[in-house]
Amino acid sequence: MIETSALPNWLSPAITPAETAVVDLISRRFKVSDPTVIAAVALTVLAQREGHSCVNLNQVAELVRHYIEADEAALNLADVPTAETLISALQPHSEIVQTVGENLAASFDTAQANPKPFVLFENYLYTQRQFVDELSIALQISTRSRATSTDAVNEALINQLVPRPEPNDEAATKAGDTGIANRTARSFISRRFTVLTGGPGTGKTFTLTRCLAALLATRENHTPPKLALVAPTGKAATRAKDLLVEFVASQRTPGKDSLGLSDAVLEQLERVQPRTIHRVLGSKGRQRTRFAHDTTRPLDIDVLIVDEMSMVPSALMARLLEAMRPDATILLVGDQAQLEAVESGSVLREIVEFGQSLDTTSSFAFELLRVWRQDKDTKIGDLAREIRAGQTSEAVKIGAAHSRGITHVDSAGTAGDPDSPLNSYLATLKEVRTLAESTDTSAHQQAYEKVSKNKLLCGPRQGKLGINHWNAVLHESIFGSARNSGKEAGVPLLVTVNSARSRLVNGDIGLVVNTTAPDGTVTRAVYFPDGAAGRYLSLAQLPPVEVCFAMTIHKSQGSEYDNLTVILPGEDSPLLNRELVYTAVTRAKQKVTVIGRLDQLAQAINNRSSRFSGLSSMIRKLS
Repeated sequence: MIETSALPNWLSPAITPAETAVVDLISRRFKVSDPTVIAAVALTVLAQREGHSCVNLNQVAELVRHYIEADEAALNLADVPTAETLISALQPHSEIVQTVGENLAASFDTAQANPKPFVLFENYLYTQRQFVDELSIALQISTRSRATSTDAVNEALINQLVPRPEPNDEAATKAGDTGIANRTARSFISRRFTVLTGGPGTGKTFTLTRCLAALLATRENHTPPKLALVAPTGKAATRAKDLLVEFVASQRTPGKDSLGLSDAVLEQLERVQPRTIHRVLGSKGRQRTRFAHDTTRPLDIDVLIVDEMSMVPSALMARLLEAMRPDATILLVGDQAQLEAVESGSVLREIVEFGQSLDTTSSFAFELLRVWRQDKDTKIGDLAREIRAGQTSEAVKIGAAHSRGITHVDSAGTAGDPDSPLNSYLATLKEVRTLAESTDTSAHQQAYEKVSKNKLLCGPRQGKLGINHWNAVLHESIFGSARNSGKEAGVPLLVTVNSARSRLVNGDIGLVVNTTAPDGTVTRAVYFPDGAAGRYLSLAQLPPVEVCFAMTIHKSQGSEYDNLTVILPGEDSPLLNRELVYTAVTRAKQKVTVIGRLDQLAQAINNRSSRFSGLSSMIRKLS
């Protein structure tokens, strides 16, 4: 077994049993003993553990820097080999590394069947599986982004549904918006592949719904297209559906500004059912990475919209695109400034980077710039936009000033302490407990509404700044014991898997409540909002769940809360970055309390998450 001590000093602090096991396997099976090659193998596994799809050999120091003590960093990182040194060491070992040249397209079939565990593309070192995933995405994007539709662009229709800014629109001029939403709709009608991005309040949902309405109206005299609205989590998919329903309702409400859409188009929009990507692809046995639909059995979908694209990992995106027919119309929607997927890859960011590098006539990626949602009651949108743009001093200034809807506190203290910023949230949770202990359905609905509008978010799971600690603290403050069984009335539970049997999806939240059994005894059940009276499941009927007084910021993606409290990760945490703080702040609708020193907030904004990926480079070479 390769010992961690045998690895170079600059790498050994980052190594875990995962890297050690792979290094040991490669060294024994292929008789590899070159320490530089061994280090490259360990780096590739480490990169995957950190969420990268590969290791950028030009940025090895950045990959291992946060594992090394500050006073040792300068000394140790000086020994990190250059990309040229690593590549020179790898190339003679053709038994374990496939080196990919200029002909990327021809490399795909070879890579799929290739038993070699690693692939070297430019300065990117991949595992074989991750290279195949990214190359598959690149091949799909380069082909689909050049494909045109048979639909004719109806100028009058698009201008009516998604009008261009007026010449005297100062806000649009200041933002540089010359009709971005209008061009997005034209692309969606005329091309097979379009990407829509933008920050909070820029109108992504507005544009998405009108793009879809325009396409349906364009095809109104033809067979209605088969539509699919998907997202990486059930929560995100449901929220996207809710927004479509609101749009249809607004068009059917007398006195509202009518866009002149026919009943047939509105009915088609209304029938769109949100699903998770996993659910659309279908399961193949019990394998989560193998699906019923693929290139040999494509999905019967004409128009696909993927919402919350920032959360989609490389492997899942590759399988989804492979399962789509070549003539399908695809719209990806998301905010590339948000957190990436929990699994490896930064697909949306890489696709947007390539799309925005093209000239205006060729680009398929559109970023909405003008902010429409200016709420006079809160400055949360302003804070989010400054964070997104990396304007550290401006963002810190907004936080320090306790601007409308924003509170900043240095420390959370302990829930229940007189000055703890969590006391307001704790008081709400105690109200939830009282309501949940009733057996009355209306009380359960009130309790759930409070749970759904208020939340505590943390970056990590572990440690004093993590959700496990705060779930225990809050539980003790409410029930008098830190031991959290998840069965007390008033405990919110987060569903962590999709479950067809219980009709629950990953991200759904239920609330433990008291109910009356037929024999008159009081028993526990879990309330979920569903229809007028809600739906009750026994604890035994639940799929895997976890207590969620506090949630990780990653788990909160796709959700919104009226009142939100965010505890920043510690200053030494790799989670303290711009994307995490931006994602957290954009979950808040009315009030957000940020707990952590202002220098921590500044550090987060300055520390932009940068995942290693060769995707945009691959697309560029193939296009």
